[in-house]
Amino acid sequence: MNQARGEGRGSYIYGRSVHNIRIERLWLDYTNGIGRKWKLFLRELEISAGLDIDYPSHIWLVHFLFLGALNQEITDWANAWNHHKIQTPNMGTRTPAELRYFSMLRDGARGFQPAPEEEGMTREEIAGYGIDWDAYRNHQVQHHYHTHNPPEQNPNPFVTSADPHTPEHVSLVEVDEARCPFNAEGLATFVARVAEIPEDIRLSAVEAKRKEYFILALTIARSLI
Repeated sequence: MNQARGEGRGSYIYGRSVHNIRIERLWLDYTNGIGRKWKLFLRELEISAGLDIDYPSHIWLVHFLFLGALNQEITDWANAWNHHKIQTPNMGTRTPAELRYFSMLRDGARGFQPAPEEEGMTREEIAGYGIDWDAYRNHQVQHHYHTHNPPEQNPNPFVTSADPHTPEHVSLVEVDEARCPFNAEGLATFVARVAEIPEDIRLSAVEAKRKEYFILALTIARSLI
């Protein structure tokens, strides 16, 4: 954001956790709705189904078997969230989809290109921008935030996280591409063998069936290499 819009204009707000509360509430809802379930499922595969996350081939197999189902669940969850009612300060009860629609009616459609430059915000406006005080007082949201976002210690003891400084380290998650361990012929054979697994196992959303699906597919993969 700073590279696209420039420094010192509030495009990206660093500092106190109060500015993260809106997205933290969303992450909490997402974790409760999708994330925790899949995390526990994958952990179960590690414990009792032979998954080893240190092997790129195992990561590829998880992607091959479950990425489509995971993406579909995320899409379904996002659609449900976009159409659930939320209380807004100035517009009453609206869904996120309605807020987007009425925003486009009022301000026009916007894409990824920067909007025309407007007057900059004051330091006081930036300090108070985007704070959701209801969520800030929500103990569950606060616990989720502090669990996953330990405070960054500044070497200067008089500079706190409330100061509008740019942090030394910005969170970055590197996700390597899961490369297929088979050649073209081996992959075709693997896909054909997996397709022979009964549909009540292969297409099931029940975790016990998905675990069985992984075990069967892993057995097939091991037999081909």
